[in-house]
Amino acid sequence: MSADKSVGRLLSDMMDITSAQLPERTNIELKVEHDVNGITITSDYDNVNTSLSYHDIFVSDEWLGKKNNLTYVRAGVTKITFKVPYLWQGLCVSVAGLILSVAWVVVLAGFNKKHQTQEIREVVNEDI
Repeated sequence: MSADKSVGRLLSDMMDITSAQLPERTNIELKVEHDVNGITITSDYDNVNTSLSYHDIFVSDEWLGKKNNLTYVRAGVTKITFKVPYLWQGLCVSVAGLILSVAWVVVLAGFNKKHQTQEIREVVNEDI
């Protein structure tokens, strides 16, 4: 379980297995269907690791677990829909960034025009 012998002993005591043994794992058959709006997972067992990576866009009325960034479901049918989090906040920040970018370009253009006009006057004055 671990290259560190003291950690291996500690984990062995906690899990009631030796450091040479692995926890018992069982493959569970799941029925997974997907479409544009979501995923439907059917399981006969509780607390099943679906091996699907968990995303913050997953929304479900049924229990939906997350452990080590993997999705867990309970027995029965779990319908997961996709909902973009922070849509309005992201849209507002994007629009504000666009407006500020345009304002900055206008300010820089005005500064450059003023600066160029001043340089032209200096050049003209030097020639006289």
